[in-house]
Amino acid sequence: MKPDIADSFHCLFQMIEDCIYIHDMEGHFIAVNKAVERTYGKPASFFVGKTPEDFAAPGYNDLGHIRSLWEKCVSGVPQRFEFWGQNAKGENFPKEVIINQGYYAEKKVIIAVARDITKQKTIETKLRRFAEKDSLTGLFNRRVFFEMSRQAISYNNRYKQSLSAVLIDIDHFKKINDSYGHPAGDKVLLEFGNLLANNARASDIVARIGGEEFAVVMPNTTKEQALQWTLSFSQVLAKFCIEFEKTNLSVTASIGVATLGKKISNCEQLIKAADTALYEAKRAGRDCVKVA
Repeated sequence: MKPDIADSFHCLFQMIEDCIYIHDMEGHFIAVNKAVERTYGKPASFFVGKTPEDFAAPGYNDLGHIRSLWEKCVSGVPQRFEFWGQNAKGENFPKEVIINQGYYAEKKVIIAVARDITKQKTIETKLRRFAEKDSLTGLFNRRVFFEMSRQAISYNNRYKQSLSAVLIDIDHFKKINDSYGHPAGDKVLLEFGNLLANNARASDIVARIGGEEFAVVMPNTTKEQALQWTLSFSQVLAKFCIEFEKTNLSVTASIGVATLGKKISNCEQLIKAADTALYEAKRAGRDCVKVA
C-alpha cells in the first residue's frame, strides 16, 4: 500500500465511530481503532494477540455458534451476529457485529465492524415488557400467564412434581368504582397486585387475567401447601389498607384452588377447576377459600 493511501486508511480507520477490529485468520487481534479503546477502556496495545472471547461478557454469548460463523467467514462467507462484550468496569453491552475477509499490511485478515445496539436492546426490552405485562399492575398479562403456565405444567408432569393454581377475585370491586370512581379502582388493583406479588415466591407465576381477577400458578406445590398459602394471604389482606384521597379502602377476596392430579393434567383443566372453586367461594358468601 502506498504511503499516502496508507495514511488515509489509518486516518479513516481511527475516525470511524463504530468499533473496528482486524484479526488474523485464527481470530487474534492485530489492530483495533480508537472506538474500541473508548468502548472497553483499554489501549489498543492491550488487544493485540488476544481474541474476542477474552472480552466476552460471561454467560451472554453462544461462543460455539460464533466460532462456527467465524469458520464460515474464513471460508469466504461474510457473517453477521450479536456479541455481548464486557468493558474494564465490568459493564456488559451488546453489539451487532459484521465480519468479512479483507487485507491489512498485505496479509489476508478478518475485519470486524461492531455497532453498539444498547439503545435498540433497551427499546426491545420495553416493547417486550409492554407485550408481556399488564399495563396497570405490572404483573404478567393473561396471554403470557397461560403460556408460562403451560410450560410449567409440562415440566412438572415430566418430573412428576405437584403444581397448584390459585384464582383470586376481589370482592364487590364494582362498588369501589361506583362509590369512589375509577381512579380509586385502579389504585386498588395496583396495590392488590403489589401485595400479591410480594407475598408470592420467586418461582410462582403471578398475573392479572381479568378486570379484578388475579391468578397464581405455584410449581412444586401440593394442594395442602397451596391452601396454606391462600389462608396466609387472606390474613395479610385482612390487615391491608389502601389509601386513596385520605380514605382508607380495604378489600376481601374470593379464592379458588386446584392442583394437578389424575383428572387434572393440563393447563385448561387446571384453570377451569380453580375457576369452579372460585365461584363456589362466591356462592358461599365471598371472602373465603374453596378447593377443587
